[in-house]
Amino acid sequence: MRAAIAAAAAGVVLAAAAAHCQEGAGAVPKAEMPVPASYFGMTINSPLTTPWPPFAFGSLRTWDMNISWSDIALARGRYDWRRFDAIVALAAQHHVDIVFTFGRTPRWAARHPDAGGAYGPGQCSPPMRVSDWEDFVQAVVARAAGRIKFWETWNEPQDPNFYCGDVATMVELQKAAYRIIKGQNADLQVLTPSATGGLGPSWLHRFLSSGGGDYADIIGFHGYWDADASSLPGVISRFSVAVHQAREGGKPMWDTEAGWGQNPAGMDAISKAAFLAKYYLLHWSLGIRRLFWYSYDNELGWGTLWDRKSGLLAPGIAYDQVRDWMIGAVMDRPCAPDGSSDGVWICGFSRPGGYRAIAVWTNGPRTTYRLAPGFLTQRDLAGKRQSVTDTEITVTSSPILLETSAEREP
Repeated sequence: MRAAIAAAAAGVVLAAAAAHCQEGAGAVPKAEMPVPASYFGMTINSPLTTPWPPFAFGSLRTWDMNISWSDIALARGRYDWRRFDAIVALAAQHHVDIVFTFGRTPRWAARHPDAGGAYGPGQCSPPMRVSDWEDFVQAVVARAAGRIKFWETWNEPQDPNFYCGDVATMVELQKAAYRIIKGQNADLQVLTPSATGGLGPSWLHRFLSSGGGDYADIIGFHGYWDADASSLPGVISRFSVAVHQAREGGKPMWDTEAGWGQNPAGMDAISKAAFLAKYYLLHWSLGIRRLFWYSYDNELGWGTLWDRKSGLLAPGIAYDQVRDWMIGAVMDRPCAPDGSSDGVWICGFSRPGGYRAIAVWTNGPRTTYRLAPGFLTQRDLAGKRQSVTDTEITVTSSPILLETSAEREP
């Protein structure tokens, strides 16, 4: 049964990868595109008080940083930019891109000011007057003055806790934002709202098919599902199908928020580290060009990589390790089950100078894997590096990287 499931999953992986290689802007063939630093994105909920992460990453998303529409626009025409300015300056200091996420309508501007939601009365509501939305978009893009290149229209609009309006209104907001953002600087990039969960693909399809895709450069989604990373190919497949059916398959897809969710029962630190590594390996293999982890310092356990008591946690160390494995390498073998060993998955990498490596893990019980000749070095998610002295290695649910003799400097 496990072999059948693995074969089905491999079909999803390879079909999605093949489809993506037919696309346009986001689909440079894998043999020509090394993994860029920008692929590794992050959310930091409290960036002004949390120490900056000790590892590098390329992109920062602003959702849950308390610089959304309702945080800044205190009244019509009256803005508080202090926190916004500080976060934008901090990102510039660390040389990371910003994705600014709109949303959270101020109560004074809401069509439904008493609507409930995750953040307070009215914040899930679309605005009563589109002109208020336009004024804020104009103001925040001008305030950024080119320091923010990427603009995401809304967070998880399929969920009434975040958006309690209809698709047609969201298309109207998308169109207005796109016109204003591109009017200020044609090089700025606009993302769709990022839907998630079981309702996410159908919502995204309705949005794109209703004209929203005409006003977006990048397709955003959220890759949450469960605590099993092997579910991810099915999640991405459903979103990819929705995008292609809406005739928007030529645009790059970004996962702007993902993780294991809020501390799943029975998921220990090693399992969390393994989940994170597999998510980054699988997203790239499936053609997703940026993945934003949620969240570095979340106090409720949503993908937490660091806390004030313990500092950097095991999955935070794994983030740094898998980033080192991938940045600058070409994934010339998409992640898929290896037919010779039940449950074993492999992704292959190459670098200039003859370097070759494979990332290996199993979705089943601990097992042994017979290596082809030439792999001499092994790295794990804790940063341990050792020589390979046997033709058979033990493989677990935690990915390891096996490298040839043409290895890089650590």
